[in-house]
Amino acid sequence: MTMRSLRWASPSAATAYFELRDVAPRLSGLMYSPTIPDSTLQVILDWSEGVVAPDADPSFGLDRLRHLFPALVVAFVGEYTYARAGSGKSAGGCIDLYDRGCGTMVAEVMSLTATLATALHGDEAQQIVTAARAELADHLDRIAALIFSR
Repeated sequence: MTMRSLRWASPSAATAYFELRDVAPRLSGLMYSPTIPDSTLQVILDWSEGVVAPDADPSFGLDRLRHLFPALVVAFVGEYTYARAGSGKSAGGCIDLYDRGCGTMVAEVMSLTATLATALHGDEAQQIVTAARAELADHLDRIAALIFSR
């Protein structure tokens, strides 16, 4: 399926694509983050430039997505600071995430790209998305373990 035929396939995927075209260029703000490695940053910036290109199809190829999602996970983890959640019974073993600048935007891009990738590539893309979400959950679990081990 191509980006042109996408609008007929799924209204949610078409909406995700148009929202991504608005949000993706703002990922350039990640250039000012000292916590994101240059190689990760380059993957994200190259992809975001492709999203706004007249032919965005290459940006949503499976090979490109296999590199993009792990890079977005690294950017997400790097764009937040973490703290123990407030006291009380409801906090339990939770941590608070504080956006350092682009974290919320990275999360939005991850979600929109997951919707679009799944619409375009089905189960193959869903496996990539599921692996990225599992990797993110693993990072957050390790951060929480560090916070609560103090």
